[in-house]
Amino acid sequence: MVLIGDAKGADTVVQSYFAKNEYPHVIIYCSGQTCRNNIGDWSVENVQVPPKARGRQFYIIKDEQMAIDSDYGFMIWDGKSAGTINNLFNLVTHGKTGVLYLQPQKAFRTIKNSEEFETFISECDPKNIEEIDKKIAFRKKLKNYNLPAQEEFAFSSASGEPEVIYSSRDEDNEEEK
Repeated sequence: MVLIGDAKGADTVVQSYFAKNEYPHVIIYCSGQTCRNNIGDWSVENVQVPPKARGRQFYIIKDEQMAIDSDYGFMIWDGKSAGTINNLFNLVTHGKTGVLYLQPQKAFRTIKNSEEFETFISECDPKNIEEIDKKIAFRKKLKNYNLPAQEEFAFSSASGEPEVIYSSRDEDNEEEK
């Protein structure tokens, strides 16, 4: 099954390709109850959004659901689209691989995890990346995503007192001995 968004641009180009080739295994993802584009009249996945969501926020929710529901992602990037970078970020932070076709370079790039995402971003035009970050705040999200590992696991004992089951601090102390 191929999952495709409903936006004008790359989404409609890909939809047109599948429609022209009469490919039936497509699901179009739309935000809310109305689909902007469904060229092949395929099945639709209407992703519910909060009633007050507007603008970019209205569509970002649908894009994240597509990342969750997909096995991997394929995107076409013009070097400037914040939506494509947000979709790539969603994929890698959900443990999925993203394959980008980079239009300006006419090349493919595979991104499998947050480290590769950060490397890729560092190789892009800094001005474009700054503009993208202003729109979708991926750097802030990436900081929150790359939180340090949990240091302790604790459960309450029968007496109600916390009982530490695992602590990385114990391992640190062992190394010091």
